[in-house]
Amino acid sequence: MKKSYLFGILYLLFVFGCEKNDSDIENGDKNSLPSEQSLFQVLVNDGMLDFPSRGDYDQALDYLGQMSLQELEAWNNNLGFKSMKTEISESEREENGIYDDLLATLINTKSEIKIGDYILRLDALGEKVYVTTNSKDSKKILNNKDTRIFSTDDNVLDILNGEVDDAISAKSRYCGKRKLSWNLNFSTTPSKIHAKVVYQKAGFLNSLQSKIEEELGLDGTSKWKMFLKTNGSGNFWRNKKKSGTIGPYQSSIFNKANKSYRPYYSSRRLKAYKFSIEFWAQSENDGVLRKKTITIDCN
Repeated sequence: MKKSYLFGILYLLFVFGCEKNDSDIENGDKNSLPSEQSLFQVLVNDGMLDFPSRGDYDQALDYLGQMSLQELEAWNNNLGFKSMKTEISESEREENGIYDDLLATLINTKSEIKIGDYILRLDALGEKVYVTTNSKDSKKILNNKDTRIFSTDDNVLDILNGEVDDAISAKSRYCGKRKLSWNLNFSTTPSKIHAKVVYQKAGFLNSLQSKIEEELGLDGTSKWKMFLKTNGSGNFWRNKKKSGTIGPYQSSIFNKANKSYRPYYSSRRLKAYKFSIEFWAQSENDGVLRKKTITIDCN
């Protein structure tokens, strides 16, 4: 009774205290999701996603960035694409610097993607993006003499499209990648809670993502009630052309494996941001409500 009463009060406070909840878009200030993928083209060629133009790719980011983890997986499966997300575990992806599920959905197991005439391969740990225009040479892209090499700090697609040159991009102010995590493991509980806040840089995709996830026990059932919400009113992002506020946002209280919130996703890097998230979890075993705030910023 005490647990139900506590969560009833919390639910009322947070639902009526925020402008947005899960009845709106889960991932920020966007209009309703399109009923079908009609704004962009994408193919699967040579084991990688192939976007015919930069415009198709940017439209795809707008469409996919709003999706839940389950929706991303369904979209991936409908294409029949073997992405890094479907083929490699999350822990292994993170060991290689791939923190955002959106990025993992767009690249194959070799971290490759084709946008317009360019094949790009990401080395997230090395903070490099290798680019070629020859599909035959993509197999040896790392040591081909015609391969161009960029930093993940660069606005790679802007440079390739001639919107800015390498020298100007290299001197521009940028935000470093940040990843902060929370692991909750108490002897009174049979499972763990993992939460993270991350700025993902990939040269052709930059994003802010928060995620809370339960590591299910052997019986496969959820033992936690969880939710996440923005902390405070000073959350924002700014790239070279635009800026925006983040939140207020809060998820519903849920009993399922995971929930994520991605307020920024773009082919352009960020020049400044603040992203602060409160993670809440309550074990069904002891009824104790636990809170952790994780903040990353670049100002």
